Amino acid sequence: MLLYLILIIIITEVSVQALIRIMHTRFQWLITSKDLTPVIPLELIEKHGKQSFHPYLGWLQQPGARWSNPTSNGEVTYEIDCQGRRKNPGFDDTPMSIAVYGDSYAFCRLVPDDCTWPHYMSEILACHVGNYGVGNYGFDQALLRYESDPPKGVRVVIMAIVPETIARIQSLWKHYFEYGNILAFKPRFVLNGEDINLISSPIQVLDDYTNYVRYLDFIQSNDGFYYRKFLKDVIGFPALFHLMSNPKRHLSILGILTLGLVQKKFNSAKRNAFDVILQENAKWTRKLYEETESCDLLRALIRRFKLSCENNNSIPILVIIPQPYDIQQPEKEKHEDFYIEIGKELQVVDFTNLFKEIQGRISLYVQGPLGPHTSKEANVYIAKELVKRLRNVKIKTYPDDICSMTIN
Repeated sequence: MLLYLILIIIITEVSVQALIRIMHTRFQWLITSKDLTPVIPLELIEKHGKQSFHPYLGWLQQPGARWSNPTSNGEVTYEIDCQGRRKNPGFDDTPMSIAVYGDSYAFCRLVPDDCTWPHYMSEILACHVGNYGVGNYGFDQALLRYESDPPKGVRVVIMAIVPETIARIQSLWKHYFEYGNILAFKPRFVLNGEDINLISSPIQVLDDYTNYVRYLDFIQSNDGFYYRKFLKDVIGFPALFHLMSNPKRHLSILGILTLGLVQKKFNSAKRNAFDVILQENAKWTRKLYEETESCDLLRALIRRFKLSCENNNSIPILVIIPQPYDIQQPEKEKHEDFYIEIGKELQVVDFTNLFKEIQGRISLYVQGPLGPHTSKEANVYIAKELVKRLRNVKIKTYPDDICSMTIN
C-alpha cells in the first residue's frame, strides 16, 4: 500500500512538473527556478537598446517612436513627438502651459493620440498640455524625468499615477514584482532618516544586460520584493509542495490555463489567468498602504515633487487614477486616506471615489495585453474634472488664467 502511494506521488509529481514546463513557456507569471537567473536574448537587448533603453530612468521611448497595441476596440497606434512627449494632434507646435508626468494612465495606453485626457484638456483650455507619461513608470521614475529636464514656462505640472505606484517605487528590477519583465531595471529611492537617497539603475550600458548576474546580490538586497514576494512564488522541486504552499494562486492559474489548452481557448484562458495576477497585485497595493515605511517613502517622493515644482515656479498637482480593482470594493480603499492626508500639502485629485460614482454610466476601461486602461469616455471625464479643479487653483506667480486665455 505504501509503495502504491509513493508511486502515485512520483507519477503526480512528474506530471505536474511536465505541465508546469509547458505553461511556463506560455505564461510568464508562472515562475520556476529558471526565473532566478533568466536568460536575456541578445536580439531582445538590441531591440530594447534601439527603442527604449535609458541608463538613468530605466526606459524611455525615443523621440519619433511609433508603435501599436491590440485592444478590445481594435488596433491602437501611439506616436512620440520630437521632444519626447506623446503626440498631441493639433497642439504639438503650440506653447505648452501644462505638463503631465506619470505612468501609462498618464500616457493613456490603449486609446489613440487624440483620445487621451491631456489632449482633451488641450481642447478645453485651447493650449498645449504636454504628455510626458511613460508606461509602467513608478512615481520615482516620473519624478526623475521631470527633474532631469523641467520644461520651461510651464505653469502647472500634473503628476498622474495609479495607486499601485507604492509598489513600483520599491522595485530595482521589475521582474521581482512583474514576473518576466526581465528588461525593466530601474532606479529607486530609499529612506535615510528624514531624507531619501537615490540608488541608480544597475544597468548603465547595454552590455550590462548580458552580465546582469554579477549585480544580483546588489539588486536582491535593494529590491523590495525579492524576498517578500518573488521567492515565495517560485515553483521549484518538489512541485507539489510549492503548489500547495500557495494553492489559491498556483492552482488557480494552472487550472485556468490547462482548461483553456484542452478547450483550445488558450488566449482567453491567459486573460483569465492574468486577472488572477491583477487581483494579487491589488492586494499587495492595499497591504503596502498599511505599512508605515512604504507610506513614508511615497510621502517623501511627493514632497520632493512639490518642492521641485515650486523651485521651477510651477504649481504641482497630484492625480490618482484607479485601476479596475481599485474601485471594485464599495468601502473606502486603503490608499484614499493616504492621499486625503497628502492633500493638506498640495492639490490632490483622486478619481477613485469619482470613478465608483460613475461606473455603469460610462465605460471606464479598455482591455489590452498589458491590462485595462482608461477609455475614451473616461478620459473625457478626467479632462473635464481636472479643468474644473484648475479653476480653483490659487496661482500667485501667474495671472488667474492657466493658459494664454481665461478658462470659461
